[in-house]
Amino acid sequence: MTAHAAQLPAEYRLMTLGHTEPSGQVHRLVALDLTGANRHVELATWQMPSRMPTTWGEAFSASSDGRRIAVAATGARGTGALYLLDTAAGTVKTLFDDANEHASAPVLSPDGAQIAFLRIPLVQNASSIIETGIFAGAVDDPASWRRIVDPERPNSMAPLAWSPDGRWLAFVRLFIGGSVWVVRNDGSETVAVGRGTDVDWRSWEPRLLVSGPSNGGGGTSVSTFDVTSRVLRRIASPASDVQNVVGARWHPLLDRILYLEAGPAPGSPVAVWTRYADGRNATNVYEASFVSRVDWSADGSRIYATSGGDDSVFGVSDLLARRVVTKACWRGDVNAQICL
Repeated sequence: MTAHAAQLPAEYRLMTLGHTEPSGQVHRLVALDLTGANRHVELATWQMPSRMPTTWGEAFSASSDGRRIAVAATGARGTGALYLLDTAAGTVKTLFDDANEHASAPVLSPDGAQIAFLRIPLVQNASSIIETGIFAGAVDDPASWRRIVDPERPNSMAPLAWSPDGRWLAFVRLFIGGSVWVVRNDGSETVAVGRGTDVDWRSWEPRLLVSGPSNGGGGTSVSTFDVTSRVLRRIASPASDVQNVVGARWHPLLDRILYLEAGPAPGSPVAVWTRYADGRNATNVYEASFVSRVDWSADGSRIYATSGGDDSVFGVSDLLARRVVTKACWRGDVNAQICL
């Protein structure tokens, strides 16, 4: 894995890009510049082991200030290893590198102090993925790491997100459909939340937004889950059973949410909705094909989305202002003028 020291743009979106080389698929972590200057910053490059099982979860996770980024990549022993990138210094620290197990799906807490990740044995001998479990602890103290979630075959699973106070980790189990759970950071208590595969924690209280896709068909919804009262409340449902509601996100400051309603076929129109957290005042703010990665800006005044069906160039748009904020290349130089 290679890291590059860089100053992050004042407003940015982290994204992985990729291209194929003779040695295999190369992943690049880029901070997309959303300020209008089109000065995207490449932060790291890496490859994944060819024998790495396909699992749920992302290849990287960042602290809320973007200074620390955990990345799963090929290690010195040829298995999936876990690295910690310091974006300001451009340094990389190896956190986990084992000859017999892969590290996958890393999740950092918002303050970058805690980490959770999935461990997967190198040798797989069943039709479903065999896992060792979800491990968690202080980033700077690997000796503190312990298994906080045990595997339950034939389910596969992955960590999803830490609560803002770092006390709870949301994770998903996948078999028929998907189900979301939360576990205390020391593994002492596990709570079943409900059906779904995606979550977002509210910034000022232990409440989850839970949404799909369900990994097995329709019937998805957007629900809120209060960890204190253990109450799950449905606040939005799709227009039909063949559609999914996905990607629900809390507004960073207000009592509002956004979510997507999408059809099952590639290229189907995607509708972006907002509403109050109690379900009132649903508003369709945007609808188009090839829309993904929809989220609020840091101050909640804009809604950004990655868009475009082109195989060489993509853009990030401000959906409320109906304008493209920036464009970039999928492959090669992310700032290449031919893409702009």
